[in-house]
Amino acid sequence: MLKYIGVVVVLCVGCITTSFIQTDPSYVPTDRQKKPRVFLDRLPEEPYHSVGIIEAMAPAGSRFEKILAIVQKKGQELGCWGLVERSIFPIRGSKPPAQETPMSRTNSDMVELAQSYRAPAPIQPPVFAAVPAPGLHYFICIRAD
Repeated sequence: MLKYIGVVVVLCVGCITTSFIQTDPSYVPTDRQKKPRVFLDRLPEEPYHSVGIIEAMAPAGSRFEKILAIVQKKGQELGCWGLVERSIFPIRGSKPPAQETPMSRTNSDMVELAQSYRAPAPIQPPVFAAVPAPGLHYFICIRAD
């Protein structure tokens, strides 16, 4: 039994695995003939939307070119038009709730507001997406609009 486990471990050393997390429930893969375009340092100029995330797990020391080739093959299987490296993909949050305007308040509301005023906390630096663990690479699968 242990002899077979050793063989499996040896076979998996150097393996790069990929998985797909679909974020657009209406997405149906199409056009699997073309390799997806890869965007590492700039976003596409054409309109696009995200349909999912390809996660690649590679052992330490793996060459990025090899990882990219495997991710691109996975993107082709999924019918991705393009792949955007996660670090440059913009994070879009929900819209903030509508704020009351000062004109919609009464005079007594304004007095109460002034009395309860507290100075705002110091401005914090912007928060960026967390850096993935070593060996993990994320690419956003996009479709042209």
